[in-house]
This record gives sequence, C-alpha cells and structure tokens, in this order.
Amino acid sequence: EEQARFYQQRDPEGGVALVLGADDVASVPLREALHELFVEGRVVALAVSPRSALLGAILERALAPLVSRGLLRFVYGGADVSAYLAAHPAVAEVHVTGSAAAHDALVWGPPGPSQALRRASGERLLEKPISSTLDGVSPVLVMPWLYGGDELWFQARVLASQVVSNASPGSHAAQVLVLPRGFVQRPLLLRLLHRALSAVPPRRSGHLDAEARYAALTAGRAPLERELLDGSPDAPLPRGIVRIGEPGPGELPWTLVTGLSGSDADEPLFSTEPRCGLLSIVEVGSSDPVEFLAAATRFCNDRLRGTLGASIVAHPISAEDPAVGAALERALIELRYGVIAVNQAPAAAHAVVVPPWGAHPSATLADIQSGLGFVHNTAMLGQVEKTILRAPLTTFPRPPSFCDHRRAHVVGERLAACAAD
Repeated sequence: EEQARFYQQRDPEGGVALVLGADDVASVPLREALHELFVEGRVVALAVSPRSALLGAILERALAPLVSRGLLRFVYGGADVSAYLAAHPAVAEVHVTGSAAAHDALVWGPPGPSQALRRASGERLLEKPISSTLDGVSPVLVMPWLYGGDELWFQARVLASQVVSNASPGSHAAQVLVLPRGFVQRPLLLRLLHRALSAVPPRRSGHLDAEARYAALTAGRAPLERELLDGSPDAPLPRGIVRIGEPGPGELPWTLVTGLSGSDADEPLFSTEPRCGLLSIVEVGSSDPVEFLAAATRFCNDRLRGTLGASIVAHPISAEDPAVGAALERALIELRYGVIAVNQAPAAAHAVVVPPWGAHPSATLADIQSGLGFVHNTAMLGQVEKTILRAPLTTFPRPPSFCDHRRAHVVGERLAACAAD
C-alpha cells in the first residue's frame, strides 16, 4: 500500500519539482532529478550550480530523451535564479541539496535576527513542500575486538578512501573516528590509517572555502608527530593535529585531529562539516563492546550535528556473542542517521542508487540537521526510516573505490561501458 504510491493513483496530479543542485558531487543533482521524475512522478527543473555548469552540456546530451519530451529542463545561474524559481507559482515542490545554511536561507530568509524570529514563530518565506539532502558530521564507530592485521589494514583503507576522495567535500565522507577508550589496537589502527593516507599525495579540495575551513578548524591545535599516537591505549591521545603529506599550492595536507573530548559541547569539529581532508578522533565508553556501543550512540546522537550517514566497523565473530550482537542491533536502531553502513562507507549506498538515501526523519524544517525525505529508492518503498547496509569485514578483490587501487580508472571505464551496453 505504501510502495510506489504515485503509480497506484488513477489520476495523479504530478507537478513541477525544482531540484537545487549542489556542486560537491556532480552526480547528486542528476540522481535526485531522476528520483523526482520516476518515483515522485513530477517533471523537473534542475538548477545546475555555477561550478558544475561545464558538465551541463554533457548531462543534457545524456538525458536528451527526457529533455526533448519536456520532462526535464536544465537551468543555469546563481542563487538569485534559484530563489526566483523556488518562489515561482508553477513550481509545486522544491528539493535542496547542499548545506543546511543554504536551506535555511531559502525557507526562513537570510541569516540574522529576522531569520531566528521567523524560525521560532514558524513563519516560512517559502510555503511549499520542501525535501532536502544536506551536510552534516559523519562518524565512523570502531567496535572493540581483536582484529587481524589484514582486517584492520582493509578498514584503514576504507576510512582513508573516504577522506581523500575529492579531498572529502561530500557529506557522506568520514569526519569523526569514534574509538573505544582503552582500545588495545588503537596504536596499530592509527599507524595503518597514517600509512594509507601517506600513500596519497595531497590534492585540491572540491569545496570553495576549504582553506578557510581548514584554518579555522585547526587554529590553536598544536602540531604532533605521528609517533605520539603510539602511546599506551590506556592513556588518552594527546591533543593536537598530525599533518600528512606535503601539499602544493592550493592543496591541504590530510590531517588527523586528536585528543578531543566527547563531552565538549562547544567543539567546532562536532558541529561543522570540515570538507577539507580532515578527520577528528574521539574516544568514548570503554573496551567492552556493549558499553562502547551505548556510549558511542549517545555521543553521535547528542553531540554531532547531522543525521545523514554513519558507519560501524564490527568483527563478524562479535555478533556470535548474544549480548554483543544485541548491542550492535540496538545501536543500528537507535543511531539517528538515515544511512548506516557496517564495515563499509555509507557512500556505497549512494553509489549503488537502489537503497533509499537521505537523512533520518527526526529532523524538522526548524531544525533541519541533514535534511528531510529520501531519494533514489528504486524499489519505491514508503515510510522509510533508514537504510542499513552490511558488508564483510574484508573483501576480495580490492574495491575500485580504494585510494590505493592502481587500476581504478580502467575498472571505472569498463563498468561505465558495461552499463552503457
């Protein structure tokens, strides 16, 4: 009854949906436009961000059958064009991708006292149905267990690959590594993570203000040598930053920020999506898996801004313990994220397109977090709360998404050719 609701209607109304495209991942606005077309049953005006305008001609050619039939229209321009289209009476619904700040400016007006008053009173500037997929701070939880060296090395590369992909401009990139206090394999994991990041030269970020964000988020944090992370796991990590790589002009080093307190409500790294190749590390709970999962769930729900994606590294043997298995399932239920991946990056759910992709439905327009509503959703499921994606601890062959995959470009071309056929 809740599945494919649009297709169950005898005389569906349809309408025009405006998709406001962000510029962090070029495929995002395109996929969300296709969702509006085929799942929601609306024709689409796709507002292409200025930075992605060069791709417009390619995308229009790829989707020529939809464009020629008047089902999809590409629109170019800046914030003024987006605001005009959002307010246009022909537009029935708006879908926003990008930042929560851009969403709030559209709904409540420019930042300032007037925006705060309108938000408090519920007086919206845009009185239309609005859905969104927005930014947030995405955590990776590592359950305490005795992992094999090859298992930790695999997961270190899963983590590093999220950080270095386009210099981590996407909301689904790993941004906070949540470790158990007293985790005996902490030194090994951090050495392997450093090794994986060191193998990738620094690169330019895909985000416009990456350098300013990096400067603000690292200000006042002392530089550390990597060897200082090798200390006893019974002692907290030292507070500071470990820079990795030699950046060139316009580039930023991969950076680990250590020694953060999970109880610090004012820590900017808990409320700001870095988008600059920066990974924070915080320790919570204890080396007991049940205690850790409970503490990590509270930390993520109560301290981190955003509700889009999270991941958990969990040894499959751990689930054979009834108490640990139950604690893991409880964490998967209680974590307020729309996409949770076990032993995999949340972006995998985005890449395959089939599962619902979106923020946890606990958000509101007044407190938007990482957005409202789900996209993709090829099976057209209704009443979605979250997507849970499970993967083995290691896989073979090496995933082409790995930052150290030497033939990823070849695999990518062949996958594209296969899909085209």
